[in-house]
Amino acid sequence: MTLLNTLANQVIGGTEKRVPQIPVMDNAIGHLLSELTEQATPEQNVLRAAGILSLCEHAGWQPAQRENLTLTPAPAETREVIDDRGTLQTLLNDAPQRLRYQALTQVATSGMRPAPRLLPALLELGRKEKLLSPAVKAVLGERGRWLANLNPQWDWVCAIPDENTAAEARERLTQDRSDLHARERAALLDVLAQDLSSADEPLLDAFLCDRSKEVRLAAAEMLSTLPDSAYVARMTSRVSALLHEKEETSLLLRLKKRLSGERVPEYQLDAPEQFADEWKQDALEEKKGAGERLGQRAWWLYQLIRAVPLRWWQQQLQATPAELLAWAANTDWQAVLLRAWLAATLRERNSEWAEAFVSLIPEGHINTNLADVYIDLFELLALMPLAQRQERIFHQLVAFDVNKQKSIRLGNLCSQLERTLPLEASPFDPQLAAQVVTTLHQWVQQKHAVYDYELRHAIGDIACLLPADMLDDVINHWPRDASQEPCCEEVLHRLSIVVAWRKNLQTLFSRENAL
Repeated sequence: MTLLNTLANQVIGGTEKRVPQIPVMDNAIGHLLSELTEQATPEQNVLRAAGILSLCEHAGWQPAQRENLTLTPAPAETREVIDDRGTLQTLLNDAPQRLRYQALTQVATSGMRPAPRLLPALLELGRKEKLLSPAVKAVLGERGRWLANLNPQWDWVCAIPDENTAAEARERLTQDRSDLHARERAALLDVLAQDLSSADEPLLDAFLCDRSKEVRLAAAEMLSTLPDSAYVARMTSRVSALLHEKEETSLLLRLKKRLSGERVPEYQLDAPEQFADEWKQDALEEKKGAGERLGQRAWWLYQLIRAVPLRWWQQQLQATPAELLAWAANTDWQAVLLRAWLAATLRERNSEWAEAFVSLIPEGHINTNLADVYIDLFELLALMPLAQRQERIFHQLVAFDVNKQKSIRLGNLCSQLERTLPLEASPFDPQLAAQVVTTLHQWVQQKHAVYDYELRHAIGDIACLLPADMLDDVINHWPRDASQEPCCEEVLHRLSIVVAWRKNLQTLFSRENAL
């Protein structure tokens, strides 16, 4: 990477967020840079330095390399090189990310290491794809770590884990608050949220009255994740005052509900009549934004409910999430409750509530719009245990009518499914895998499948999730008439390639284990 590129990368987010470091060199170019950047603004410094470096590059000038660099020999390896016969090289170049992860994990588990010629490509892979960094790091060996020390771009290998990042953000927010730009305060709060504790409550309280709306809302959202905070107590108290038990219903009606097993909470919810002045101190907004569909009172109610922990509703109304959603449908504020509870479900990553919301989506659909609230299947599946995710997807595929589904493409369904599963996820269980293959074979025979462009890309990831004993079936039972369509032919071609890679990988490690 050139000095000009390095300078450009520093200012992508703006000079206010990060003051760029002008290259320092002990030569004529370095002296010129130093003279032109004296008593100038950061923006002027960048533009002047960029002009100088650009002219130097056009003239063919290159910065001098480090002199008197003494290289120490790489430490002796403790693992043998795996004889992969080019398999790993091919996977690193072209395979889906999931298959590359599987290959690297198997290398690490086998106690072997990749050939030295692959180390630069592996180090670049770990730098560019953060999800693969741990798997790459596990197979580098002594020479890989030694090589990483010679290139600043590969310093991720020896970098200290980010345990101190939240602590540093906490310190800056405490000591440098008045000197930080609003965007910096918001960014640091985002870092702090990764390691939040009750000890951060006083700090977050101070940001509830920040000049920046973005910062105020971020602080309020973070306080909502601390169930024992004073902020949550205040919001809960306000909602509680709006919740009342219904007047005594008739004995006959109560008996009828009890015999039918219906357990809808007997509570009535009201919306605030007016906006209290002290609510502003908790980052609540009196006026709704442009385009907000909720009414004024509903907007106030939504902000209050959104900050209340979901468990409070279950304890207060003695009901399950499914029962509470049914109760919401019988209130005047269903849209408010669904929207606020959905936001809280995503914030808390609550799998029980996620499952309840998923049950509102009709089978065969990947989303629904209920009371003007958009509910996305895959956003919620990501919160559920893996076994429940697979079970729900199985039912989704069973209900997927390939003859009628023109608005939902199988490629989109597969792509979103794959994204909900972590790289370390096990293959599909046999029931789900069989349904995936059946649905795929049925889908590619439909005329509208030729417009499913996403399937060409998603099929490789799905092939990585099929059990090993089903790899032959998915290819051998491919419908003959489907292969005549160019689009479906591309799907089959990509599928065949990934299946062949998986078999090669399986053979490779079977041979190594035998040895």
